[in-house]
Amino acid sequence: MKDFSREFEVNHVKLTCYPLTAAQRVHNYSRMACPYQQLLNIGSGLYIQQETDFSLLKEAIYEAYARQDAMRLRFL
Repeated sequence: MKDFSREFEVNHVKLTCYPLTAAQRVHNYSRMACPYQQLLNIGSGLYIQQETDFSLLKEAIYEAYARQDAMRLRFL
């Protein structure tokens, strides 16, 4: 496995840095594009390894949204 880390020296302290993950890149882009200081970005993922009824999954997600209506709040 290739090591993508890089070392930098900042104020005479050596720091090991790694490339941003995909989620971190999205958050960083949002942070740069947002004109406000407040930014909350919650990411999630789901890996499905079996046959799935996606219409039923979609229905369940929207039902969860309805139950937790606060998830749809947007602050400007």
